[in-house]
Amino acid sequence: MTRPDGPANAGGQAEQPAERAALDRRKPLSSAARERHQSVKTRTPLVGLAALAATAALIVSPSSPARAATTVHYLLFNVYYQECAVQDGTTGSDYLTSCPDASSTKINHSALWSWAGAYDQVVNMHSDGCLIVTGATSGSGVWVTGPASPGSGYCNPVTVDEWTTQDAAGPIQPSEGPELQFVNAHSHLCMTAVSTGAIEQVTCGAANAQWWVEEPTNSAN
Repeated sequence: MTRPDGPANAGGQAEQPAERAALDRRKPLSSAARERHQSVKTRTPLVGLAALAATAALIVSPSSPARAATTVHYLLFNVYYQECAVQDGTTGSDYLTSCPDASSTKINHSALWSWAGAYDQVVNMHSDGCLIVTGATSGSGVWVTGPASPGSGYCNPVTVDEWTTQDAAGPIQPSEGPELQFVNAHSHLCMTAVSTGAIEQVTCGAANAQWWVEEPTNSAN
């Protein structure tokens, strides 16, 4: 399918690896988005909630109220559309919509995600469901599958719901702050968004909408 957000490729050919370096073609972030995406480059260790709360009180910058220290759950922010991925209630549907205030302590749980590192899964806080694909067709959907059991915090470990992350230089451990591509372990395609708000998987390349940020929040649970 033809995507409005990707670079033009004659005949729908896959993007070349060299295009990944062409990051200067991305849509510039708004001033508000730039303020929200200041340099948070490493993930805070997942220690006790009391320690997290104390850390948040110490390091949140007064000039950046949306930046938070708590890293239990994050917003999944699309760099090109400047919107966030949410799950539609407890259904298998997900979509892009306006991002909630990351500094709030009352964010709708459908907009909050976490990284289940033992299984390389992206888990929704509201449903405990995980981002998943069906097959390996570029342009097919990324949706949400149910958890292994309610409250488990992970899903059945199969490659279609497992992901790796990479930056422009190659594979990288997922962390809050830098721009990342999410690559599915089964299809080897990248998660992207389209102008309708749908979330899909496509051939990995430098296309703007393939880049995401794990935006830290003040969610303490």
